[in-house]
Order: sequence, then structure tokens, then C-alpha cells
Amino acid sequence: MPYLHEEAVAYAPHLTIPPDHPEIAEILYPVVTEVLSIYRDTLAQASKGRQRAPAIKPPARLAATALVANAARCVWEGFPAFYLSRGRKGLESSTHPADNRSRDRILAALEDHPSAPLKVIPGSRTQGTPTATTVLLRADVAASLLEIGPASELLFDAQGPSAIIDRVDLREAGRSVAPKAEQLDELDRLRGGVRRLNTAIAAGHYAYRGRPRTPSPLYRVMAPDLKGRGRWFGGWWQGLSKRNRADNLEIDRERVVEVDFTASALSIAYGLAQQRMPEGDPYALDGLTDQAARAGVKNFVCAMLSSKKPLKAWPGATYAKNGNRIPSDAEAYLQGRITPSALARLITEKHSAVSSFLSSGRMDAIQRVESNAIALSVMKLREADISALPVHDALWVAESQAERTCDVMASALASCLGIPSVATLGLPAPAIGNLP
Repeated sequence: MPYLHEEAVAYAPHLTIPPDHPEIAEILYPVVTEVLSIYRDTLAQASKGRQRAPAIKPPARLAATALVANAARCVWEGFPAFYLSRGRKGLESSTHPADNRSRDRILAALEDHPSAPLKVIPGSRTQGTPTATTVLLRADVAASLLEIGPASELLFDAQGPSAIIDRVDLREAGRSVAPKAEQLDELDRLRGGVRRLNTAIAAGHYAYRGRPRTPSPLYRVMAPDLKGRGRWFGGWWQGLSKRNRADNLEIDRERVVEVDFTASALSIAYGLAQQRMPEGDPYALDGLTDQAARAGVKNFVCAMLSSKKPLKAWPGATYAKNGNRIPSDAEAYLQGRITPSALARLITEKHSAVSSFLSSGRMDAIQRVESNAIALSVMKLREADISALPVHDALWVAESQAERTCDVMASALASCLGIPSVATLGLPAPAIGNLP
């Protein structure tokens, strides 16, 4: 089951119902209302003797909606529930309206109501076991949603419902940043690119579980200087699991496959450095060639490309409420086999040609090239009447168009890097992805 940290719930307050599925509102909005009613009753019991009845404030309404929205999303993605840690210190000073204090109070109220439409099962508090709360829709509610069929355009967006097709967000450390006056011309240019991409995507025919679906507009998230990052978000298909997309998504009336840039971040680093990439698996290191180790090395390489200083500890670990440390994927795969410092040294030795990109915070520049290449690929494919749906560093296309898409993506990446072809620098060609 998915493990949603506080941020995932706190920043997903809106539940936007697709216009062609009003019956979803008839199921989910009463759930939100009942959750808030239970919460109000709990407040009333805690405030006996006061003359005025307790009011439900906006943060509580947003938190309740966020919990229901995420539980509904899990149902459609095939998960019975989601896990959620509670009371982490990282959000205690959050200024977001759906802060974790309101959310945790609602969860506590629901724990005492086993018949509530949103069920909350407190996590284990046994020493050595991460404490995580399980949140799920009551069985009859979940069954009702599944009877309706897919409703994948549920938007989990703090901005609420929107039909804007040229949205560009500037963000720093998870917070929106207002553009400066001197950036407005560049921002308009970027918005034009977003508009063209959404227009190209909208020209295709898409279906999910046999029913036609309209693509929701993508938006682009940029660094405050408008030079870095640029990945595409907002598509309802992006929230589906890879297996769910492969089994249930259709593009132009065909089954779909994923085509992605191989070793994307590392390949782009070589391209930006104009250095030839070594032959073979870029993530295979001496003594660390099995698949589990390779996955750990890949995660660590990405962390090195993102970090602004040398890594001397395993990145990405989190902490449960009881203080237990939850290791990152890289650490889980490699713990006991090698130390972080030794792994960083092996990676730097193998990829010495791009050492200036390691531990220097260059991921923003890498993602800008990647996102440009994805957009260019979609546009080139549309010129050939081929539809494609972006998911970060990959495109999902009709099965019959996979080979053509590999060629188009390779050409687009080379163009964005300013080289004749990916083979010029020995960069791996895009490949058709494998399902888990």
C-alpha cells in the first residue's frame, strides 16, 4: 500500500469531481460531511459547559476533504488503504491551511468511530516497528465507487479546480514563489509552451477501463529563477501505478507501453558536460551488480546529483513518531554491504567525467533538459499523428508506436543537448519499459 507522508495529505485539500461523473459527488461529499460531523461531536464533548457550539474551521474542512480524496484515489488505483505517519515535527510550523494539527485531530476522532465512512486504524506502537496509521474508505463506500467505474480525473491540487492550460508554477522548498517583474516575458514564453503541449495532448483519444477520458491539463513547475526543473504535473494518468496504466489505459484505441529515457539523469549529465558515457550499465559497480544493489546505486546516484555537498550518510531516511528510523530505498538495498562514503567514492571513480555534477546540486539543470525533451517529443509525435502522455521522464504511447517513440525521444534529447545524436556521446537510447 502507498505510504503517504503528512505533506501528501496536507497539500491535497481539493476534491474536484469530473463533470461527467456527478454520482461520485453523491458518494464522496456525504463522506466528508459525516467525517466533519464526527469531528464536531468530538469537539462538543470536549467543550461541555460552553455556551457556543464549536465551529468547524476551514483547516479542518480542508484536512477532511484531503483524507477522503486520497482514500478515494487509493480505491481507484487498486489499493485498499494508505499509510500515514502522524505528528511529525516537520509540519508543526506549517502555514498551509490543511495543517497536520487539524488532520491529526480528525484522525483521532475517527479512531473512536469504527462505523465511520472513513476508517482509521492506529498503527502499532511496538518498539522497533514504525508507527503508521492506516486510512481507508468503509467497504460499502469503496464498493460504490468501483461500481461507477474509473474517475481518474480527480484532481489533487492545492489550487482547486482549473481549466487553465498554460499554468507555470515557481516553487522553492515546496512553496509557491511570486515571479519578479523582469521575469514576466520569460514566464509568458514558458506559458506558451505549456499551452502548445496541452493542445497537442488533447488531440489524441484516451480511455481508461474502457471508458473515454479527457486528459487533464498539465502544468509546469519551475525553479524561482525559471532556469531549472520544469517537470510536468497535473495529469490524472500520472497518479496511476505503472501496472494500472499498462492494464487499463488506452491511447488511440490501443494498449499502451512506457518508453523512458534510460539512466535519464546521469545520461543528461554526460550530455551537458559534453563527455562520452562509459559503455555498459552505468549503475553496475564492482561487487554491486545484482538487481537489488543496482536499484540502490541508482537511487544514490540521483541523490548525489541532487545534493549540494558530498554525501557521507544515506539520504532520504524518515522517522516514525516513536523515533524509529525508516531507511531510504538505497539504504535498505545496500545496508551492510557498503558504507555511503565508499559508495560515493566508487560512483565518482566510475563517472569521473561528470564529477562536477556530483554533489553540486545540478539536478535542477538536468530536469530542465529532461522536461524540455519530453515536451519536444510530444510535439514531434503529434506532428506524426501519434498521441503520448508524459509521466516525468517517460512517455506512454500506443503499443504499435513504441519503436517510433524511442527514435523520436532520442532525437529530441539530442536536440535539447545540442548534439547530433545520443550515439555521439554514447548515451543510451530510450527504451520500452518493463513492468514490475
